[in-house]
Amino acid sequence: MNKPYKPYDPNQIYLFPPSPQEWLPQDRLVYFISDLVDNLDMTPLYREYEKGTRGQPPYHPALMTKILFYAYCRGIFSSRKIAAHLYEDVAFIVLAGGNKPDFRTINEFRRRHIKLLPGLFVRF
Repeated sequence: MNKPYKPYDPNQIYLFPPSPQEWLPQDRLVYFISDLVDNLDMTPLYREYEKGTRGQPPYHPALMTKILFYAYCRGIFSSRKIAAHLYEDVAFIVLAGGNKPDFRTINEFRRRHIKLLPGLFVRF
């Protein structure tokens, strides 16, 4: 006699909801952090970017701040691990709006704003 199992097909195609905000329940930490960062005065960070005119457009400072704060709240401090979570963790994907800055970009943002981020984190 064969034991029946629940259906299992690792190649099953799924259709995700069209809005990333529908991927997670609304009571998650990721939404709390996103709302808080959206309400912080980030003028000093924006000023830093107004000076530069060379190179590719940077990632939005709010996006970078959100992923750093969320990572720190989860005990993730390595820029390489944060970058990996942007591909693997639904909460990070939702928070970053599907953007995937690499570990160098994350590290450079942190290095460039090392004096401003602690003040934002305290207000956070």
